[in-house]
Amino acid sequence: MGKWSENIWKKINEYERDETKNRISHSTSYHSHFQGFSERKVPGKSGKGYLIKRIYTADYYKYHETNFIWQLKKICYLLLLIGAVTALIMGGISSSDLNSIRFIGVTQVLAWIPIIYLVYNMIFQLLAHRMMTIGDYTVASLHLKSGALVSGIYTSVATTFLTVEKLLKYYDFRSEDLQAIIGELIGTILIFLIFFIENSRNVERVKNHTEVPYDANEIW
Repeated sequence: MGKWSENIWKKINEYERDETKNRISHSTSYHSHFQGFSERKVPGKSGKGYLIKRIYTADYYKYHETNFIWQLKKICYLLLLIGAVTALIMGGISSSDLNSIRFIGVTQVLAWIPIIYLVYNMIFQLLAHRMMTIGDYTVASLHLKSGALVSGIYTSVATTFLTVEKLLKYYDFRSEDLQAIIGELIGTILIFLIFFIENSRNVERVKNHTEVPYDANEIW
């Protein structure tokens, strides 16, 4: 009776494990980073406690382009970002009176928030492998596009403010004003180029033949 009862409970536990296998719960950031991985607990080296072993079991994402083009675009991204940041800094440090106008200054400062976010995602893009996990693809491509788009919108607003303000006072035009406007304009164009290049790239899913271990939980 005891053995029969033990087998019944074992079957029930196995069924419940299959039902909840894909419902493992962690923090949002944990799920975002390890999405597509499967994790299992293994005994620690000392025999006490346990360690988490993770293996990627979901499909990979890959740019539909040759290795040469893939590497070339990484270089282009790096040059575009360096050029954009440099141009914005040069325009911002100009001694033009335009930069001292409050609403223009506030817009320029706010623009740096998405730009920092863009730089953060660009690091992942430059370091991304040819075959990207879900987490890598999300940060290196999707977040890169959103960061570039929002940054471009903010800097274009600042450029518009600078230009309109200068046109209203065209009689007092100085070279410093030109530096402020052109710096902001070039930075905006280069940031939008990053967005358009990434948005035009085709991504394909590559089948991952790694099977989920029976005693592992999938992270989604």
